Amino acid sequence: MMTEIESLYIGAEEVAAVCAVSKAKAYLIIRAENEKLKDQGYLTIAGRLPRRYFDSLIASGRSQDHVKET
Repeated sequence: MMTEIESLYIGAEEVAAVCAVSKAKAYLIIRAENEKLKDQGYLTIAGRLPRRYFDSLIASGRSQDHVKET
Protein backbone atom coordinates (compact mmCIF):
# COMPACT_ATOMS: atom_id res chain seq x y z
CA MET A 1 0.00 0.00 0.00
CA MET A 2 2.05 2.90 -1.32
CA THR A 3 -0.75 5.48 -1.06
CA GLU A 4 0.80 7.39 1.84
CA ILE A 5 4.48 6.77 1.09
CA GLU A 6 6.06 8.01 -2.11
CA SER A 7 7.33 5.15 -4.28
CA LEU A 8 11.08 4.73 -4.68
CA TYR A 9 10.56 4.50 -8.45
CA ILE A 10 8.91 6.81 -10.95
CA GLY A 11 6.91 5.52 -13.91
CA ALA A 12 6.16 6.80 -17.39
CA GLU A 13 2.97 8.66 -16.47
CA GLU A 14 4.75 10.76 -13.87
CA VAL A 15 7.80 11.31 -16.09
CA ALA A 16 5.45 12.46 -18.87
CA ALA A 17 3.71 14.90 -16.54
CA VAL A 18 6.93 16.36 -15.12
CA CYS A 19 8.64 16.71 -18.50
CA ALA A 20 5.47 17.76 -20.39
CA VAL A 21 5.91 15.02 -22.98
CA SER A 22 3.80 12.12 -24.20
CA LYS A 23 3.76 8.82 -22.36
CA ALA A 24 5.56 7.20 -25.31
CA LYS A 25 8.35 9.80 -25.09
CA ALA A 26 8.52 9.24 -21.33
CA TYR A 27 9.17 5.53 -21.94
CA LEU A 28 12.01 6.47 -24.32
CA ILE A 29 13.51 8.73 -21.66
CA ILE A 30 13.24 5.96 -19.07
CA ARG A 31 14.80 3.42 -21.43
CA ALA A 32 17.74 5.71 -22.25
CA GLU A 33 18.40 6.54 -18.61
CA ASN A 34 18.12 2.87 -17.60
CA GLU A 35 20.77 2.05 -20.22
CA LYS A 36 23.08 4.60 -18.61
CA LEU A 37 22.43 3.05 -15.20
CA LYS A 38 23.07 -0.47 -16.55
CA ASP A 39 26.37 0.69 -18.03
CA GLN A 40 27.33 1.88 -14.54
CA GLY A 41 26.51 -1.56 -13.11
CA TYR A 42 23.14 -0.77 -11.53
CA LEU A 43 20.18 -3.12 -11.57
CA THR A 44 17.26 -1.54 -13.43
CA ILE A 45 13.52 -2.11 -13.72
CA ALA A 46 11.95 -1.75 -17.17
CA GLY A 47 9.55 1.17 -17.36
CA ARG A 48 10.72 2.67 -14.06
CA LEU A 49 13.51 4.93 -12.84
CA PRO A 50 14.74 5.44 -9.30
CA ARG A 51 12.99 8.60 -8.08
CA ARG A 52 16.19 10.11 -6.60
CA TYR A 53 18.02 9.58 -9.90
CA PHE A 54 15.19 11.19 -11.87
CA ASP A 55 15.01 14.11 -9.43
CA SER A 56 18.74 14.68 -9.86
CA LEU A 57 18.29 14.76 -13.66
CA ILE A 58 15.54 17.34 -13.38
CA ALA A 59 17.50 19.45 -10.89
CA SER A 60 20.61 19.44 -13.09
CA GLY A 61 18.68 20.01 -16.31
CA ARG A 62 20.27 16.98 -17.97
CA SER A 63 16.90 15.42 -18.80
CA GLN A 64 16.27 18.32 -21.19
CA ASP A 65 18.50 16.54 -23.74
CA HIS A 66 15.64 14.10 -24.24
CA VAL A 67 12.81 16.62 -24.13
CA LYS A 68 14.26 18.82 -26.91
CA GLU A 69 13.54 16.15 -29.52
CA THR A 70 9.74 16.32 -29.17
